[in-house]
Amino acid sequence: MTSKPQTAEGLLPVTQADPRTNNIATGIIGSRVGEQPTDESEHFLQCEECGEAFDCRDLGQVFHHHEPGHRPLGES
Repeated sequence: MTSKPQTAEGLLPVTQADPRTNNIATGIIGSRVGEQPTDESEHFLQCEECGEAFDCRDLGQVFHHHEPGHRPLGES
């Protein structure tokens, strides 16, 4: 990934250009069902636990943010 994705206003962005996960779904990129969003930010949700925005197209990020007690991917 060469550029940082835009996130919806008010969401904390992923602080790494290409955040890495380490779970069974790492590297699996989904495809959208239905109409494409009109804005790139619609691919992102804000994690209720850590506050970080994550890309719902990346199943590794989705799994990471559903793990209880996780830390934001942008933290070292």
